[in-house]
Amino acid sequence: MVIFRAMQVKRFVADTMQEAVARVKADFGRDAVILHVRKVRRPGLMFFARAGVEVIAATDGRPSDERRAPARAGQLAPESSGPEGAPAAELAAARAEPAAAVPAIGTRLTAGQGALARVIDELLAQEVREDLAHEIAANVRLRGSAENFRDWEWVKSEVRKELAKGIACSDPWALAQEKRVHCLVGPTGVGKTATIVKLAANYALIAGKQVAVVVAHSRPLAAAEELKRRARTLGMPVDVARTPSELERVVNSRGGFDLVLVDTAGRSPRNEAHMSELRAFVEALEDPLVHLVISATTRSRDMLDIAERFGEVGASRLIVTKLDETASFGAIYNLCRLTGLPLSFVTDGQDVPEDIAVADSERIAAAILGGNADHPA
Repeated sequence: MVIFRAMQVKRFVADTMQEAVARVKADFGRDAVILHVRKVRRPGLMFFARAGVEVIAATDGRPSDERRAPARAGQLAPESSGPEGAPAAELAAARAEPAAAVPAIGTRLTAGQGALARVIDELLAQEVREDLAHEIAANVRLRGSAENFRDWEWVKSEVRKELAKGIACSDPWALAQEKRVHCLVGPTGVGKTATIVKLAANYALIAGKQVAVVVAHSRPLAAAEELKRRARTLGMPVDVARTPSELERVVNSRGGFDLVLVDTAGRSPRNEAHMSELRAFVEALEDPLVHLVISATTRSRDMLDIAERFGEVGASRLIVTKLDETASFGAIYNLCRLTGLPLSFVTDGQDVPEDIAVADSERIAAAILGGNADHPA
């Protein structure tokens, strides 16, 4: 996997989550990282299947005080990389019709180039921007021969590498070394609250961390009540902050916790009053890591507009939700490639804590090319 270096990765299957976690800790110790959790059906007596849990875990075998998990900028081209994302002017230009940025005719590919031309159709069908699709194909053409271009498997493998290079992924949160306060922002209906619950459950129940949740909203809604209910069932405190000053006080009062997750109200990026209120809440936090939560079902151009506007409130990471509700993943590539923002987590369902995974650029690239029947979460 591209997000780990020299890590041991192992699959654990058990009847319950508690049993699976116990096996993870027995084999890898408490510093193990949970990469993915899902429900499975296990073979039973007389061919009757029974429910079980599969956990994919990893460790690099180093002592915990040597571990570092900095977010990596990935292998993006210089013009698109950067830890704080692309400038607003660049994003505004990227939202324009892509035809103006398509490479000159001399670098374009024709149907006579076999598999290399076919892959452009595959990328476009997945809603990868036309200019980016031709850029990918042109980069592959520099590495191959006429014989290679007739080999679909070779071309597909090389294109997958190009796609993966354009999707920067941040490593799982190493809470002892990284920022303690994580704030989730985004438009309405993208699944921020559900994502908070999944993150809280994984870090509290599986990683054994002390987690606190704060709802930052001037008028807490039904979703906030649901979050409070679910978080309390996980045994973690939930506070509601109706003003920025109250948010600052509440977060400071949770100084003994390993992780503080701040859930903000969904905001329309075009409503200046709402965005101003959100900005005031974020600015009340001392050096938070702000994650923009965005649905995979969002149109590519709208994704770029959302990224630009939420970048103004400090969003520097991406969480993409609802991968199970789309069969087109090219917009994720466009978003990551053009903003330079690293992707931290993806979600693909409603189950807690199963339906969330650490982002993996290779799996997303494979999904774009249809090489993986599973969702890339």
